[in-house]
Amino acid sequence: MVAKGKNKNVIYDDSILQMKIKKALALAPSQQKELLENIGITGMKDMEDHFKRETGRSGKWKKSQRAIREGGQTLSDKGNLRELNFQVGRKSVLIGTDTPYGAIHNFGGPTGRNHATDMPKREWAYISKQGKKDLDLTVKNFYNKYLGQKVGFKKIK
Repeated sequence: MVAKGKNKNVIYDDSILQMKIKKALALAPSQQKELLENIGITGMKDMEDHFKRETGRSGKWKKSQRAIREGGQTLSDKGNLRELNFQVGRKSVLIGTDTPYGAIHNFGGPTGRNHATDMPKREWAYISKQGKKDLDLTVKNFYNKYLGQKVGFKKIK
């Protein structure tokens, strides 16, 4: 999976999921698209959960000044950043946001006038351990629906 942002791309290791998707690509094109859409929906729900819990891979996000001042949630002022979407390609799914400031919030770093502000990293564009389990279940349910049999997957690591 690729998370795109201004001047930054991050590639997450999703080789196990890719192997499962590769098996599914032997299906009819409409079935392939349905599987990839289901994967997109599941992945998007996982990322939305990061906003609700205000948590990244490394733990709780640092509270924003606005959230402290107003008693709100970090990265949830107007909700624009939380408006996630996904695009289904022929063999892939991209999940993310169209907001131009999505990357700086995810990766952190210098921002603002003359890059005078150091934005803390508040990672939201990743798939959690639970999200990976949910994606596994999504793919298994898809195979069970179309192939009429139970399909199990063996983890490589």
